[in-house]
Amino acid sequence: MKSEGLTPAQLAERNAELPRITQEKAFHILERLETLATEEKISPEMLVECSRVILRRKNDIARLTSGAPSVSASPTLYCSFCNKSQHTVKKLIAGDNVFICNECVKDCNNIIQEEQRESA
Repeated sequence: MKSEGLTPAQLAERNAELPRITQEKAFHILERLETLATEEKISPEMLVECSRVILRRKNDIARLTSGAPSVSASPTLYCSFCNKSQHTVKKLIAGDNVFICNECVKDCNNIIQEEQRESA
C-alpha cells in the first residue's frame, strides 16, 4: 500500500519503526477487513482509500504540530505500483483512486510481451 506524501525512503523508515506482526495476526486483520467491506458494502479499493485518509490525517497532524510550512493545495500524486511521485516520472495516468506511471506501464507491457512469446 502506498502512503500519501511519503517518499519510498520515508516509507521504508516508517515501516522499520512499526512492530512486525505475526502471520496469525495478519490473517486476523485480513478477515476483519473482508468482514468490514462486506458489512459496509464497500470495495477493497475503498478500504485502501480509507487507509490513505488515515495516513494523511496522521501526516497533517504531525505537520501542524511541528510548525512546518503549509503544503500546497494540490497534493503530490504517486504511482500506486512503484510509489514514485508525479515529479519524478514523465507521465502519471489517473484512474479511479489509482495512478500508474509511464515506467510501470512499460514494465507491464514487457511482462505481457514476454508471456506472449513464451506461450507462442
